[in-house]
Amino acid sequence: MGIRVVKLECPGCGAAVDSDRKECEFCGSRLVVTSFSDICGMSSPGVSRYMGSLKAALREMPRDASLNTAAALCCLRLKQYDEAAAAFERVIGLGCTDPEVYFWAAATQLKGKKAFLTPRTGVEKAMAFLNAAIALEPRGVFWLFLAYLQYDYFERKYLNASPGSWICLEQARRYGVPSADRKLLFEVLGVSDPFAR
Repeated sequence: MGIRVVKLECPGCGAAVDSDRKECEFCGSRLVVTSFSDICGMSSPGVSRYMGSLKAALREMPRDASLNTAAALCCLRLKQYDEAAAAFERVIGLGCTDPEVYFWAAATQLKGKKAFLTPRTGVEKAMAFLNAAIALEPRGVFWLFLAYLQYDYFERKYLNASPGSWICLEQARRYGVPSADRKLLFEVLGVSDPFAR
């Protein structure tokens, strides 16, 4: 079966472009969102325009993993947590092996609140997504997020949980956490970094 190309609208200039292109040939805007950093610099109206274009493409190809991932990331950027969670779960249901999908799916479970204020089911689901991400590719930022959940939900409530936040922090240090990843994580979560020195 061949690759199917879908017409998208460029979020930058509105030109009709093919989904197989990475950048708009007219204005140079990024067309294919594959990571959260791809849309960090976009304005909210720009992300909303891009989301409109994605919805049209998803009507034609509802099981396309890259389109669903882009939609999930846009919803997360727009703080539409329930829609983002549903889109990430669709991608995971399609057999996704991208650890970032699981990582950002974990972020949707907190719904923009501190872990301390999130229901336990949400925290446990976030931890399950993070453990899946770590199983696929252990990265320091994944361990840092897990440390935050252990600290802010379990340890602040004096609940026993394993591994403790300090073990997760050691793993984060072992794998290394780029400062840009650390900053982006806590910006998306909407909380201050409890481990900052």
